[in-house]
Amino acid sequence: MGKPLVYDYLRPLFLGGITVKPAYDWLNPVDNEVILDVGCGTGVALSYLTGFSQYHGFDTDEIALAALKERYGNVSNVNIYNRHVTQSAVEQINPHKVLMMGLLHHVNDEVAISLLQSMTRSKNLIKIVSIDVFYGKGAKHLTSNALASLDRGKFIRTPEGYKELLKSTTLHIHDEMYLRSGNGLACYYIMDIRP
Repeated sequence: MGKPLVYDYLRPLFLGGITVKPAYDWLNPVDNEVILDVGCGTGVALSYLTGFSQYHGFDTDEIALAALKERYGNVSNVNIYNRHVTQSAVEQINPHKVLMMGLLHHVNDEVAISLLQSMTRSKNLIKIVSIDVFYGKGAKHLTSNALASLDRGKFIRTPEGYKELLKSTTLHIHDEMYLRSGNGLACYYIMDIRP
């Protein structure tokens, strides 16, 4: 799953298509806003974002970042960093909106809480949008749960578990939604998080 070809093309094909457009619609960036993409991977966000003044993508996966740089490395307002995002980076960038797409299920509670709280160091913060695989209750989630268990992320939570992370921060959930893949096999949990 770590290969750009598999993640960007074969995975959506297997799942009958994955449109994460609703999550990016929630972000709703405008031309004068700075976007911070934590765990930017291959830069999927840039195919959905229609307006922003600056995009800052952080990741530590060199293979994914190479694909991102190949696609968008020459775009003047796209900045790519091969490192973890830090509190000082957040303060320096001062993003209006933050993406955490497929990130929280890869980090333990302590790291997730610290990361979420560090976003509040931005004086401009309007919202954070996250999307993650999750463990659901009941028979309707059996296939999705089985697929989630195969994910590289080792900290997959229930929706309640993701919400619990915010209780130790100054953030809250403004809205939430569930998103199914095209063939219904996989399901994702999306949060609109605000200060």
